[in-house]
Amino acid sequence: MKRLKLDTLARPNVAIAVNADCLTTWFEPIAYAIAKENVAIEVFTDNQIDALTALARGEVMGWLSKTRTALPGFAAEPIGLMEYECVGTPALAKRYFANGLKRESVVAAPAVLPNRSDPVHEAFIEKALGFVVSGYVAHCFPTLEARLSAIRRGIGYGLVPTMLARAWMDSGDLVGLAPQAKISVDLYWHHWTKAPPTDSAISKLVMRHACRTLTRSCVLPLQDVLADLPVKRN
Repeated sequence: MKRLKLDTLARPNVAIAVNADCLTTWFEPIAYAIAKENVAIEVFTDNQIDALTALARGEVMGWLSKTRTALPGFAAEPIGLMEYECVGTPALAKRYFANGLKRESVVAAPAVLPNRSDPVHEAFIEKALGFVVSGYVAHCFPTLEARLSAIRRGIGYGLVPTMLARAWMDSGDLVGLAPQAKISVDLYWHHWTKAPPTDSAISKLVMRHACRTLTRSCVLPLQDVLADLPVKRN
């Protein structure tokens, strides 16, 4: 990642809200790049704060989210897709999914979710089976690290970002349970339409890095993707 360029000895303070799965998988290098260039950065996950309210109040300068609708005065830039793979241990797959992912196996096998009504998991089940299933057993862990650890220990099966699951699948520790039904989530970068120079530069950095990391091409023109990013004091 190209370094930022800061033109001042002052240290601006920047707060950003980030989808928790993104922070774990690909956003950290952006935060490090900002922090190394004389900017005091505070990163919140969107399960720590009401990110939409914080954005409206100016308590954060941007929000990386699955939410598509922007507040008045803000833009929600589509920055790409986060792809998820349904995985479990070989032993769990043999026990519950020997005949593939079917309604009976979904009802019987414990799922590992971030919360009790995870829309991503529900959308995955509907995509894989062609209909909605309810009443299945679910263990809930709020962080991606905890969910992955639970899945690796055989507690249940669940959705893990492909970029994180791939290494565990390559090693044989985890197996894909429905490779034909991978599911992708649209991500959006929310920011003020009229922002100070530092905030605008950071927004470009977020979108530029997303271009190189996520599944779908980004919204920035090529010259912005390849150019150095000057960050200036407000």
